[in-house]
Amino acid sequence: MIGRSVMVVLLVAASAATSAGARPRFGIEGGWYITELTREGFFLPLDTEYEPDWTVGAVVQQPLTGAIALVSGLCYARIHDDYLIRIISSGGPVIEEIRLDFKEIYELLEAPVRLEWRPRERGTLFGSVVFEGGVVAGYLLEAWSTAEVTVPAFPTDAAKVSSSSSGNSSTFREKVTGSYQRWNLSAELGGGLDIGLGSGVATLRLRYQHGFTNWIDADEAGRYTRTVQVVAGWRR
Repeated sequence: MIGRSVMVVLLVAASAATSAGARPRFGIEGGWYITELTREGFFLPLDTEYEPDWTVGAVVQQPLTGAIALVSGLCYARIHDDYLIRIISSGGPVIEEIRLDFKEIYELLEAPVRLEWRPRERGTLFGSVVFEGGVVAGYLLEAWSTAEVTVPAFPTDAAKVSSSSSGNSSTFREKVTGSYQRWNLSAELGGGLDIGLGSGVATLRLRYQHGFTNWIDADEAGRYTRTVQVVAGWRR
């Protein structure tokens, strides 16, 4: 249903652009964002840490009317998910708590399709106010998982699992791309400013992405993306 809607938007936009004879603008953009991968149906309590990730890519803007434009492109995105699992043992004085620190890194290609609306050509002292909305199709290139197991000061078998153990910590790293869905789809809403500078336009955007695709192939559990972005760019 969503894919058909996107195709309709593209066909209407292409028809309007052809009839209007508008010249497209090409550019680049990049920035930082905070991403959460929700955990629905997970029974273990997790402590999640949030840190900025980044994205960079190329965009093309096709004016449709004086106030509306279609924007698409191809971007590289790198996101990560840090979380901590604590296992408490009360069976004896040796082991009181085992810490499992996980860090998962995801590399994606994203193809956005957005409609931009400018209520006025120059709405503020700094530039034109822009509102936008659309969909983003993503493809997972690679996913890596790093786990660090930490036990108390007394040596146990858990601390000797890996030859790379140092003291009472062991680190494991593996490729987990096959554990996730390759394709994902998100809706996007945002806004910002377009600032005319010479023959080009500087862009500044604040966006929110709401993922609809479950990243894991499971009926009883789900992981969905929730993303806030701050992105700057240049179009000419």
